[in-house]
Amino acid sequence: CKDRSPQAPISNNANAGSAVKDIAENTNPEINTQPNIKPIKPIETPAALDQTQEALELLQNFMAAKGAKEKADMCRLPNRTLRDIKRLSTHQSEDFKIVEVLNTEEVERYNGEGKPKMKLVKANVLIDLDGEQVNKEVYFTKSTDGKLLLDWHSFVHYEVTPWENFGHLDTIKTPQEWIVEVTLDEYDDAAFPPEKYEWMKVVSWNPHAYTKYYACLSKADPQYKSFIKAYKEGQREFILKLHHTGDATFSMIVDDVISLNEFYQNDIDSSVSIGSEDFIFGDSSY
Repeated sequence: CKDRSPQAPISNNANAGSAVKDIAENTNPEINTQPNIKPIKPIETPAALDQTQEALELLQNFMAAKGAKEKADMCRLPNRTLRDIKRLSTHQSEDFKIVEVLNTEEVERYNGEGKPKMKLVKANVLIDLDGEQVNKEVYFTKSTDGKLLLDWHSFVHYEVTPWENFGHLDTIKTPQEWIVEVTLDEYDDAAFPPEKYEWMKVVSWNPHAYTKYYACLSKADPQYKSFIKAYKEGQREFILKLHHTGDATFSMIVDDVISLNEFYQNDIDSSVSIGSEDFIFGDSSY
């Protein structure tokens, strides 16, 4: 989970009727470009290739690529990535440079009762952000032939729109999928009693998001038991489809549990991402 300090605490007064806005606010910088990174030759992965070096080469190639299609082809779930790269470019950008991949390790995520755990490669990456070197966790999966594929959504902490805009109904009023950090909590709303609904606080996993909102999940939902099991096992990031109750509390309802961890499981049809192929970037992280 990301460090959100300094920030205002969430109110423990369930009758207050509204979520509390934290001190920090999201920003919407224009898309920036970063210093040119010289492209390197395409990655070829013999069985003995060091995984840390492979991760570095993949990230360097990704950052050097200018076309959305070229970037998406280096990622897992390429069709979903291609569509969302174009969406994200309208409201969010990060300007950083890959310095070094310090190490990699194999990790797993709970994926549902009776299902095999999701296997990933986590890399500890040193990046240059505005002249300051900081660590960034980057995730990959392996293709059928053993090559690394970047998980782009976690790499950029994807949001369909800035969290604050969605939270305050400024731009998108329809249900949307969000990768959120979850904390189970109590909330007093007669329309959604605790006997039938599980209440929680949710906030986008994006580092720029600070406002936590109350949300509820029906205990009759088919994914409810799996959601609670994942939470009890320590999982705190989920992909949820959320919509607003529509009243002044800005609280939300969970329409669907899309993923029991922070990673999308399935790709989308290629026709959905048509129209993004000609989107060209300068040298930027997206």
